[in-house]
Amino acid sequence: MPEIASQFSDCTLDIATRIEGIRTVSNRIADALFGILCDKVETMVAGGERLFLFFGGISGAGAMASYAASAHGDHAFLGVVAPILLGHAAAFLGFAFLSARSRAVYWSAVLVLIGLVLFSGDLILRDLTGNRLFAMAAPLGGTLMIGGWLMTALCAFLPSKN
Repeated sequence: MPEIASQFSDCTLDIATRIEGIRTVSNRIADALFGILCDKVETMVAGGERLFLFFGGISGAGAMASYAASAHGDHAFLGVVAPILLGHAAAFLGFAFLSARSRAVYWSAVLVLIGLVLFSGDLILRDLTGNRLFAMAAPLGGTLMIGGWLMTALCAFLPSKN
């Protein structure tokens, strides 16, 4: 009987050692993935100028297309979306300039962008196809835009390099 207990103890110790080895490897993998993620976020923030410049142009073009479509057809939502897109086109040009100075401005612009895509996308899709993007897409998008703009306002009180 003591021999079985000794084998059981050795087996338990071996399992514990292997589990610890797995934990060590998984921690190293997690650290490596976190480092890669941080590098990617840094690259995204550094590329914010182009990202927001691109979406400023897309937003402006979308505004003009929405104005044209609403003037030549029965598209009520496109008439609502057009000034929103045009106003945000100018805002994204400002975000392109300011996002290089502050991560907080970058992330507030990302919130505004996601909100704009959800809000405008839902209204445009409803107008053109009769379908929704998904349930509550427009309210969620509007809420994200409001949050992004409030975060932008708070950026006035943050240091520029953060």
